[in-house]
Amino acid sequence: MTWLIDLILGPVGAALGGLAVIVVTYFSGKSKGKLDAERKDMKAERAAHERINDAEIGIGASDTERRKRLRDLGEQWGSD
Repeated sequence: MTWLIDLILGPVGAALGGLAVIVVTYFSGKSKGKLDAERKDMKAERAAHERINDAEIGIGASDTERRKRLRDLGEQWGSD
């Protein structure tokens, strides 16, 4: 009787095992993709906050100094 079960479940068991591996791989890759996207967004947001925090506000500067500072910041941030 066990030979009959082995005969039936042998090929089916291998197919089900392969299908299970494919499903697990798909869902783990899908969740990893979401995590990578969130991590990328968080890094971009952190970089934006660092630029804002590092920027000099230019209180008391003349108009010429402010224009020069803005031009320099534009060149620096535009090179990313």
